[in-house]
This record gives sequence, C-alpha cells and structure tokens, in this order.
Amino acid sequence: MAHKDCRYILFPNPLYSNSDNERELEIIILPHTRTNTLCEYIIDTDTNQVYDIYEHTERSNGLVPSAFIDNECISKFNMCVGTLIDSTFFIISMLAYVKSRSKLNTTLYDAAEYYIHSIKENYDPNEFGSFDKIEGKLIEFYKKLICNPDIVGKISTICDTTTNDDNNKKYTLNDDKLIEYVSKRITKAADISIRKNIILKENTNNNENHDNLSRDTAQKLACNLFFACMPNILTYVKEKLRLKFGEIKYKNSNETNVSDGLKLRNSTHLKKIKKNIKKQNTNSGNILNFIKLKRH
Repeated sequence: MAHKDCRYILFPNPLYSNSDNERELEIIILPHTRTNTLCEYIIDTDTNQVYDIYEHTERSNGLVPSAFIDNECISKFNMCVGTLIDSTFFIISMLAYVKSRSKLNTTLYDAAEYYIHSIKENYDPNEFGSFDKIEGKLIEFYKKLICNPDIVGKISTICDTTTNDDNNKKYTLNDDKLIEYVSKRITKAADISIRKNIILKENTNNNENHDNLSRDTAQKLACNLFFACMPNILTYVKEKLRLKFGEIKYKNSNETNVSDGLKLRNSTHLKKIKKNIKKQNTNSGNILNFIKLKRH
C-alpha cells in the first residue's frame, strides 16, 4: 500500500514541456497576495512559477474522492490541486503594502527590501522555524520577479514612475491605472471562458437572454477570481471593480475578514516533497500531473 500514506498534488498540463518530463519543485514560504499572510506554496525553480495549493477532500456530492494509481485502489484519495498564480500579483501586493506605509516613489529593490523587513519584524518562529531559512528564498524570489522584463512591463503600466539622476526607475502604485489593467484582464478572461464554454450556469433565469447572461456571469466569475489574489488593503480598487463587473456570493463561504497587517499561517503543512514528478493517463486521455507527498 505504497500510496496509502501519501498526499498527491495534481497540476495542470502546462507544468510539462515537450522536451522535459521533470521539474525541480520546492516548497517556498511566501506572503499571500491578498492577505500578506505567510503561506506554503510550490515553486518551479526553473521558471520561478508559483502554484497555490488547495485541498480537495470531498466532491460536491459530499463523497470522498477515490483513485487508481499503479494498479492500486485508494478509497480515500488524499489530494490537493496546484493552481498556477500570476506572479505579477506578488509585486502588486508588495507595492500596495509599501504604499500603505507611505513609502512612495521607491525602486522595486527598495520596496522589496522594506517589504521583507516588515515580514521579518512580524514573524513568529513557531510557524515555520527560523526566519533565516526563509529570508534567503524570499530575497531570491523577489529579485527574480524584479528582473523579469514581462512583469516589470506590467508593473510600469499600473504605477506612476519617475527616473532619478542615476537612471533608477521609481514606482508608486496608481489605483486608477490598476483598475484599468485588471478590468482588461477580467474582460479578456470572460471572453475566453465564453468561447470555451466554461461558464457556470447555476442559479440562472431561463427567461433571460443567453448571450447577455453568459457574459454577465463570466465577468462576475472572472472578477471573483481576481479578488482572490487582490490585496485586501486595496479597498477602493476592489469596490470600483465590484461596481463595474458585479460579484457572485457563494453560500457557506469560509472566507473571513483578515487584518491588513502582516499575519502568518501554515497553510498546508507540506513537510517533504519528492522532486520527481510522475504522469498518469486517465481513461479519458487526459494527463494528471502529480507529485507525491508524505503525510504527517
């Protein structure tokens, strides 16, 4: 029963390239983009792509999922889902935080240094152990983001920028520019979901025009997805987007109000990770990419 005492994380197909069936994955501690709460993520060290981890303990019908792996039946499949995060929002969250502390017109390096120092000041070693083990990874992660021209290009469109005599570019997050940027992302995401027919149809009125209904629902869903990674302290931005696109209220939501301060939590307690990723074919021909974790 080699799989009984393990937890699996399923990844989307883009985790693999055509020429490489393995990725170097590590657990990394990063501040959540919405709450600034320290959480465990999985990072692809080759690409600096970050995956959020959601536990999937039961289906919508309340049944615990099961699975066949390596000809073994697992009646209670201990599974998580890895979801790719747009790393731009880690920088947006950082800039929103430093702006809330009146640190305006700063270089991205200075903003990252201040942000990480603030995390260190509020750190509780009972959560993840010594901060020294985390700090180096944090610095390396943000340095890679700051050096990524695609991310810097996006950040430049949502900030007021100046350049000093040393040719160093300085940034201040602009709420209105951010609203415009996210609005375009929401509209694009909604168009894609309509084109691929992945709109949720629950709680709809059959008398309404289907095209209008689909677009309205798609935009609300896309807005909700962006709210999941938008910093809580950007209340003006979120309210403007909510008024523009609407918002879907879910029953029995577990989301609670979180302080704007830097808080810490151990989200998934992933203690040990195998770096070799296996691939499994399902009957439908889809590929499930998963890594095996030891349960503790």
